[in-house]
Amino acid sequence: MMYLAARRFGRPVRAWMLRRPSRRAALTWTSRRIRRHGVPFMIAVRFLPGRRIAGALASGVLHYPLRKYLIGAGLAESLWATHSVGLGYLGSAAAGNPFCAAAIGIGIGIGVSVLVAAAGTAVQWVVHRRALRARAARRAPGTPPRTGREEGGDQASSITAV
Repeated sequence: MMYLAARRFGRPVRAWMLRRPSRRAALTWTSRRIRRHGVPFMIAVRFLPGRRIAGALASGVLHYPLRKYLIGAGLAESLWATHSVGLGYLGSAAAGNPFCAAAIGIGIGIGVSVLVAAAGTAVQWVVHRRALRARAARRAPGTPPRTGREEGGDQASSITAV
């Protein structure tokens, strides 16, 4: 529903997202990654706290193809449901008490989400560092490094592209 609403009413949704710096940052971050990674990102974003809604809204605003969005969202929801049911089953089997099982399932679920987010952040950091090193290697010796604003990496230019 979020995707379809953002796709249909892209301009008002974009204006609403740009009103607050936190929503603006979420939209910018998500938009860049959707353009770069596509369906794999659509799957991963479902597991990141606070990015699930931004992913659907950014996909709709960007007019990401519905078929690809549905594939990514469907796979992500299947993985999420399997993950949740599996944790509940394991928690129940381990504790033998439904209330303990719920607490164990919630704890493990939050832990797994944190690990997934940490792994994604680590991969992003490594890729970013490699890109910086490659860029520095291509630069002529003695020239000062360029800032993100000089390269067009400021938020204003990426937001207007959204």
